[in-house]
Amino acid sequence: MHLPEKDSFPLRNDLQLLEAVSSKYLMAMNRHWGGRNNEAKTVSISNMLRVWDEPATIRAMIEKADAIERATLVGIKDHGGVIRVSTVIAMLQAWGYTLPKDRHGSRWSRNEDANYISGLIKHGWVLFMPRRAAYVSPYADLDYHRLSPEATIYTDCRILDQLTQPPEIALLDISPAPAPPSSTARRPPRIMLDLLSVLQTLRALPPFTLTRAQAIRQNDYRKFLKGMNWQDTQQIDGLAFHNIGDATLATWCHLGWLQRREDSLTLSLAPEQLARFSVAQLVSRLIGAFLDVSDWHEVESFAYRLGELQPARALVYYALRALPDQTRWYALDDFVAALYERVGQTMTSLPGFRQPMPIESSEPEHQYAIRTWWREHRAYWLNAETSFLTATLSSWLYWLGLLEIGARDTGDLTFRLTGLAREVFARQGEKPEPTPDPGTETEPAAGHAGPRWVVQPNYDIIVYLDAVSPKDLIFLEGHAERRQTEAHTAHYQVTRESVYRGLQSGTSVEDLLAMLLDGARQDLPRNVEREIRDWAGQREQLTVHTHARLIEFPSVAAREEALTAALPGTPIGDTFVLAEDGAPLDTALRMLDAGPSLLTIDYARPLPHCLRLLEDGTLTLTAEANDLLLPGQLACFAERQSAEQWSITPTSLANARAAGVSAGSVLAVLHARALAKVPPLLEAFVRHALGTRAVVQGEAVFALRIPDKALYTAIITSAAMQVYLWDVCPPNIILVRRNLLEEFRAKMDWLGVTIRSD
Repeated sequence: MHLPEKDSFPLRNDLQLLEAVSSKYLMAMNRHWGGRNNEAKTVSISNMLRVWDEPATIRAMIEKADAIERATLVGIKDHGGVIRVSTVIAMLQAWGYTLPKDRHGSRWSRNEDANYISGLIKHGWVLFMPRRAAYVSPYADLDYHRLSPEATIYTDCRILDQLTQPPEIALLDISPAPAPPSSTARRPPRIMLDLLSVLQTLRALPPFTLTRAQAIRQNDYRKFLKGMNWQDTQQIDGLAFHNIGDATLATWCHLGWLQRREDSLTLSLAPEQLARFSVAQLVSRLIGAFLDVSDWHEVESFAYRLGELQPARALVYYALRALPDQTRWYALDDFVAALYERVGQTMTSLPGFRQPMPIESSEPEHQYAIRTWWREHRAYWLNAETSFLTATLSSWLYWLGLLEIGARDTGDLTFRLTGLAREVFARQGEKPEPTPDPGTETEPAAGHAGPRWVVQPNYDIIVYLDAVSPKDLIFLEGHAERRQTEAHTAHYQVTRESVYRGLQSGTSVEDLLAMLLDGARQDLPRNVEREIRDWAGQREQLTVHTHARLIEFPSVAAREEALTAALPGTPIGDTFVLAEDGAPLDTALRMLDAGPSLLTIDYARPLPHCLRLLEDGTLTLTAEANDLLLPGQLACFAERQSAEQWSITPTSLANARAAGVSAGSVLAVLHARALAKVPPLLEAFVRHALGTRAVVQGEAVFALRIPDKALYTAIITSAAMQVYLWDVCPPNIILVRRNLLEEFRAKMDWLGVTIRSD
């Protein structure tokens, strides 16, 4: 799976961004917002920067804008200020808007969207995202009608802040369907639990390592699926979500919840951050990511044309908002037919589904050919789009809790929007909330009058999902083990390991018991309280840190000097300090005159390459190899010769084999730590010593070099000569069996060839 790029974009136009706009569009923008004709570019920029600081002027311009422009701005605001061109086009067509045609372009050009986007730029509503390699201005592309559907545009946040009205949407011509005999839906607590499961799984796994193509390695991806207990195609309430792992990781990367750091992918979201959003806010964010990410597919047959699926996916989502009654049931077949009537001649998810080209035909003839073509292909369109919509509605749209899915007696799929979907739609156009820092204080969630869970004497916790808040769920996930989830309840269990994990995160035993008591609204069973206190007491005797910052000093005196200088941390052993989480270490360490700069090694990321390897098993450490983990790794399979040198010997590998060390684990250390490629001979030595010894075949042979290419080819291709040959070594060597050498000499004499040994 290849990961999407996460742009760091400006949401506020400034001097640098406006200077990148071509004069043609900048002067048109200036005129639209009240400037004079033919003003210099610097004057136009100054005017635009001034008017965008005037809310009253922006509101007046929004009132004067066309309905299609206002709808576009609302859609951009719903995406946090940034949107793909293809998503804009899909959104507007789903809402019943017809894009203006390109009056100056040729009817041979299929890219009629360029005129509309250029109009948005000329009116000052949008700008192109800055390109990473700006060799050609994106504004120049518009002049030649080469606008890419993948291009990204954005709107200044000061404009979006003044949008208060919802967009004008033309409702689909579709009638409600009867309610199905049975249906299934995912409620908000279930969605929150799934997001927490993803978060907890990623926290438990080491950072993903990336290939040169910036894709997650397949082994890491499989570990993630195993941690989530997912298959490639996961059945959720009987509905198939194809490539659920790809979709989840791609959207988390797009949101910045997973971030690239050199050649690895690291989780950047804490559970406390997730708890500060409502489920509707989280789902709204995830929807935007699903609509922007195009490197995954809902159906296997679509895998080879991912770029075409992104606008089709956006079309389906925005068409749901155009349903006449958002509380009624609708048949999928009717929904597809209504979509055909609205966008059938302009959009499709089908590959190679292209209208006739107007070659040597008049305009009336060309339009007649198009109408005929569409009549012939209508059934094909409906059948293919039904397959795509079924996969879309029953995968990520259902998983995010937007749809309730049912089936009629005939087996045909029906659906209706959930209350969560209506809440998400109502939130569209609101200003998106930034992801808060973990330490940011927020208002607590509204309380619940009754008990939120029941703590039983067997350490089980029965949770009422209707009563708990996201904060409650995060507390339970961090301090108990989830065993089972039903429609309205979840089953957790308090264990020694879960208590250790919770206390390790910073919760005190008194806080843990108080939070359990607050949710239960009654006294805890005495044995549960007593056992939790016992487990906490045992933990005090031995502390295991799964995430820690440990600093090693060259001497006891150096460590004491650092602690005296207010280095935040706890002394460990003679020369170590366990630094506090989040403590500003750099400031404290800079106060020390300790000579060389601090060497930092993050053991959660790929470890530093610091070993020079020779074929004979000699391992030489570089000066930067002074870390805590390496000596223990090498001691498992090598013998130490000096402070900087180790050796892999038959004896060291025999000891490693007796201790249960595998060849794979040894080679994994060598590959991860070597400065260059592991010598193949050394790798073979390790594999044979710790695995299965290889068996090779040998025989006494006579080597013969034949410079004459024609003679060489004749001998090696002759069926009669094959009995004498042991092997062939191109380009001119053959190996003759010793026991048949005399017969071979006779054959060569017959050929008139003399064999010489000099």
